[in-house]
Amino acid sequence: KEDDIKIAAAINAYKRTKATYLKTYPQVHNVLIKLIKKGIKLAVISDAPKIKMLQRLDSVHLIPFFDVIIGDANKPNIESFELAMKQMDVGKSEVIMIGDWPERDFEGAKNTGIKFCFARYGSNFENQLDADYVADEFQDILKIVEKENESQ
Repeated sequence: KEDDIKIAAAINAYKRTKATYLKTYPQVHNVLIKLIKKGIKLAVISDAPKIKMLQRLDSVHLIPFFDVIIGDANKPNIESFELAMKQMDVGKSEVIMIGDWPERDFEGAKNTGIKFCFARYGSNFENQLDADYVADEFQDILKIVEKENESQ
């Protein structure tokens, strides 16, 4: 019983420490501000439990940037993607899914029929798949959105 209490305390200490040191990639806040000024709607779709995802987003002050936040998503199934599009009132041709997980993000985007940007900056995967775009740094997303807007 005493060992269980020590283990639980250690797990809680680890979680508090992890949350304390959680940081965004460079330029995230600046890029999100610029996207919002351009009238771009933003969403988060995550497989993470919603409460944990909200805690992480809150700890790095990102919640106010997003129009839609969906946790507990069952990617690559299309339901979460379609829900986000419906809530933002956008069509498939207006959406770029930015993700770093091939089996979940890439497949989810393709299953939904939306463009995909492989976030190589956040991935351990070397293969960029058949991505429509690749972002090596977070700020590359601005150029990608500008290019996409020019083509429409």
